[in-house]
Amino acid sequence: MVVLGNWMNDDGTMSDTMKIRLDLALKLYKEMSFKYIVLSGGVANIKAGISEASCMFNYLVNNGIRESILIKEDKSTSTYENALFTMEKIENYDFNNLVIVSTIEHFINYKTLKYFNDAINNNKILKDKNINIMIYTNSYNC
Repeated sequence: MVVLGNWMNDDGTMSDTMKIRLDLALKLYKEMSFKYIVLSGGVANIKAGISEASCMFNYLVNNGIRESILIKEDKSTSTYENALFTMEKIENYDFNNLVIVSTIEHFINYKTLKYFNDAINNNKILKDKNINIMIYTNSYNC
């Protein structure tokens, strides 16, 4: 599972949108078991003083997710970078299915699926794997 971050508030707290995404991830995790959860998001808001990935990590641990399955991708500051850096981070992991958790606007307003497809196809290690990409959102699942 990959959870996409969202802009942090200036005071270092998470946005309402990020909380929705994390609650979706918690719900999905309870319904299906995942070996790993990648938390993707860097420091897009310098005033916040924390990466989106670190904030998501803290929230999920505080809600019962084991630290050992959480992977922080904390360099990205855009959706394109979420995809690129996430695939680089997990290229040596054994997986065939990738579930991207976010809110619906990430798939309507951005090229999120294209970015993840491209990141897989342009990765030397992943390009020959048959990786299924699925989305899980607050409005539409496929």
